[in-house]
Amino acid sequence: MEQKSTMSFWRALFASARGASRSNDNSSSNREYAKKSLNKEKVKKERLASSSAYEESVSMEVEEMSDEMVAFFKKTIEHRKTRDAERTEKEQRLAKERGEGTTHWIHLDDDEYVLADKIGVYGVEKRSFAVPDEGARTKERRDNARKLYGSKAEQILAMETLMDMRFEQEYARKRPPLWPNIPLKF
Repeated sequence: MEQKSTMSFWRALFASARGASRSNDNSSSNREYAKKSLNKEKVKKERLASSSAYEESVSMEVEEMSDEMVAFFKKTIEHRKTRDAERTEKEQRLAKERGEGTTHWIHLDDDEYVLADKIGVYGVEKRSFAVPDEGARTKERRDNARKLYGSKAEQILAMETLMDMRFEQEYARKRPPLWPNIPLKF
């Protein structure tokens, strides 16, 4: 019973701190809720005053929140609001780029959380319904090689391709585990 009264006491205090950061119409209802909760606490304390358990519970309770704690709660709430606003803005921007009218709860290209088994040697494994344009990719690779290596570009590209092929063969044969082998949140 002592633990329940302590919990409701903290809820009332947190509600009063939270009410200070909300708009005026919501803050008055939060203040009333906090006052009612505090009045209930006073009644419970008066009932427990005769018992010895009251002295033990008083030492564990804090009756007032300091101004620093109230400021901390206000700042935390402000940060949460800005974080949520930035997140919704990002989702809307991504939906516009994809050509979707409304945001959907399933995001195919949202990399907020990536399982470690989806991270391979070549980076994060992404699924796409688009057909890869190998011709454009090969042309871009050749143009880049010509800029970097000049007249020996074809020879160096052949060596790079051979090295890539050998690496992929060894990787497929030995199947080494990548570190870390636990899910990470990026």
